[in-house]
Amino acid sequence: MIALANEYLQAEKNMPLPTKRNSVFCQRGPANQELNGLFQAQDSANEPHVSFDLALGKSVLKRSQPNTQPSGGAAARRPYKGSKTRSLSPPP
Repeated sequence: MIALANEYLQAEKNMPLPTKRNSVFCQRGPANQELNGLFQAQDSANEPHVSFDLALGKSVLKRSQPNTQPSGGAAARRPYKGSKTRSLSPPP
């Protein structure tokens, strides 16, 4: 299950609106310690300062609410150039 969760996190969670938006981040900690520090990838082609909050049904500016950044305030990593996924190692 941990390996499956790692694979799921590598998939970009983007909102296909007229202008691509980042998705908001879950603010609850994972049930398994092996997943601490991991968060979903965001497409580098997205508008970097705007996320779409599906619960609110609207776009929100980065840092205007806690879920526009990964839990714990870690910086969201963008996928590597030419790649659809990002490294799953925790931030330094």
